[in-house]
Amino acid sequence: MVQMRMEGCKKYSNTRADMLRMKQELKAEYKEAILQLRFFNLLRYDRAGMAS
Repeated sequence: MVQMRMEGCKKYSNTRADMLRMKQELKAEYKEAILQLRFFNLLRYDRAGMAS
């Protein structure tokens, strides 16, 4: 019985670690996407400013 509980605990902590890692990766990707969007918007504004 105790052995089973220990296994469950290990499994749980592993999934939690994976979830946290995924969260961090998602945050990083999200930041990158935002930076890229900002960059493209700046380029577009520059072109529009030059055209007018």
